[in-house]
Amino acid sequence: MKNKPQNQPRYQPGICECSQMNINTYYHCSFRYPKFLISEEAFDWAKSRSCIWLLEKIAILQTYPIIKRNPELPDLQIWIVEFDENRLATLRCEGEKSRVVYQDKIERTESLPDRVTFYCYPALIGEDIDGPHHILLFPSEY
Repeated sequence: MKNKPQNQPRYQPGICECSQMNINTYYHCSFRYPKFLISEEAFDWAKSRSCIWLLEKIAILQTYPIIKRNPELPDLQIWIVEFDENRLATLRCEGEKSRVVYQDKIERTESLPDRVTFYCYPALIGEDIDGPHHILLFPSEY
């Protein structure tokens, strides 16, 4: 296994050629899921709050069968982080019909607002012969 050069940044911006959205700049998030892309706005938001880990968690969850093969998530995943009255946070994924398909408590919450929502959807980019990319963005970018 090759080691990554020390001077190469971990998150590299790229240009997206995708007719399905208006986003031009994206970031690759996880080496475990290289086809997971993050919009520049979502990346900058997470970076400013020191919570890139949250986006990485969503990226890695794309490989879990409950997400990857779920018939309720063919076109859109809605990822929500929300706090309860005791300030305990939950990360959950819903399909378009608002049915929860994944839920997990999260501990690292010091920099998160009371609620944040992301959309994640498949998009064909360039010559995607081995399946679509998944693009994470804010609902306002969708």
